[in-house]
Amino acid sequence: MNIDDTTNSDLNGPELNSRVYTTIKDQKGWSALHVACQNGHIEVIKLLIDVGMNINDTTNSGSTPLHKACQEGHYETVKFLLDLNGQALNSRVHTTLKNDKGWLAFHLACRNGHIEVVKLFIDADQQGWSASHVACQNGHIEVVKLLIDVGMNINDTTNSGSTPLHKACQQGHYETLKFLLDLNGQALNSVHTTLKTTKDGQLFI
Repeated sequence: MNIDDTTNSDLNGPELNSRVYTTIKDQKGWSALHVACQNGHIEVIKLLIDVGMNINDTTNSGSTPLHKACQEGHYETVKFLLDLNGQALNSRVHTTLKNDKGWLAFHLACRNGHIEVVKLFIDADQQGWSASHVACQNGHIEVVKLLIDVGMNINDTTNSGSTPLHKACQQGHYETLKFLLDLNGQALNSVHTTLKTTKDGQLFI
């Protein structure tokens, strides 16, 4: 028999020793779907979803397949996953799931500067909180500009009182810091440089 003529139903026939177990994960808790999404293989992803794999399954560190696609900046993969939310309930992708660091998939796109992927979330109204902190912390000016354009609060504070300005200073992102300070010459969206953190009471400038 030609290997190309072998279907999924052929392999998963009555003989147990020829069954393919799609639920098996590796030592890090990655499913086949995580691997496919991290590498942007849409046709493989579609096939795995069609055979019933869980699109919201998590790794040992709490990452979903969407996290992996966003982290790597696979635009078409992320778009496909988000578009599933207009279909049946059993194929909906939960965009609010966080990994063990408290990060949404959207945060990973901001962190790594994948601006086209960020736009997908904004178009879908799935911005998530503190994305501006993540973008500033990693020095992605274009992402910061985009977040400001859609109305995100550039003076938003974390639980410890840090603003996006704090994060840019903490990591030494000169161009990002300069961009934020230049906003103070504009009428709106100005940056409050007098805000202090609750941790040590000082701004990182």
